Amino acid sequence: MSDILVIDDDTEITTMLEMILTDSAHRVQTAGNGMVGLKLLRQHNYDLVITDIIMPEVDGFEVIMAINGMHPRPRVIAMTCGSERLSHQYLAEVAAALNVEQVLHKPFSIDELLAVVHVPEECEQIVGPGHFHIG
Repeated sequence: MSDILVIDDDTEITTMLEMILTDSAHRVQTAGNGMVGLKLLRQHNYDLVITDIIMPEVDGFEVIMAINGMHPRPRVIAMTCGSERLSHQYLAEVAAALNVEQVLHKPFSIDELLAVVHVPEECEQIVGPGHFHIG
């Protein structure tokens, strides 16, 4: 069983991801902001962290940098839709430079999410869009 932490300040997204990912192979915990996410990361070893990039107080980049100092280091999937000042492409490039395994651009489909969650670490790909979109 793998342990997944989902960090996003949008409760609709954390609730949706928790519902989609919770099954017999995954335990999912959610955090409504980066500060709570960092606290949970200090208390538990996760196999995967899915974090939004743009969040108030503690953003996803700060979360990712903290994760990069962890041993063992969980896999990281970053989510972004960009911001008023920064494009999602720029944010994705910065996240990639911080060694995240994948970047999901909001809105993304359930199929895209499941592909990156279930794909082996050495195989990084995103499948085509599904019928429902998250974000």
